[in-house]
Amino acid sequence: MMDDMTVLLVEDNPDEEFLTLRVLRKILGLAKIDVARDGVEALSYLAGETGAALPALVLLDLKLPRVGGADVLREMRSRERTRAVPVVVLSSSDHDNDISLCIELGAASYLLKPLGTGAFAAVLGSIGIVAGGS
Repeated sequence: MMDDMTVLLVEDNPDEEFLTLRVLRKILGLAKIDVARDGVEALSYLAGETGAALPALVLLDLKLPRVGGADVLREMRSRERTRAVPVVVLSSSDHDNDISLCIELGAASYLLKPLGTGAFAAVLGSIGIVAGGS
């Protein structure tokens, strides 16, 4: 299953993208990982405008240029096509209002950067993306 799964990473910081991809590849192996670098790109991808299939998971940075992560999440939940796609918010913000807003908007989880492999694997296990949480 892992080798035909697509994950969309929405991240504007090249260093964070590199680190997140490293952790993801360690956990998910051969999964296909597409990257959008701002909220507009992400929404276009998720609307099917790029021809890409709907991802099995969206990893969404909160602080993005053009359209912020919370607005991307809000838009995803309002569209039939993307309503059920699991979203894990990745952020450097530990503010309670950011966390509660994302959970209210339907995020499956909220993880603080930098990502630890163990915590990330546990979250992916809890939403059924990887077996267990090892």
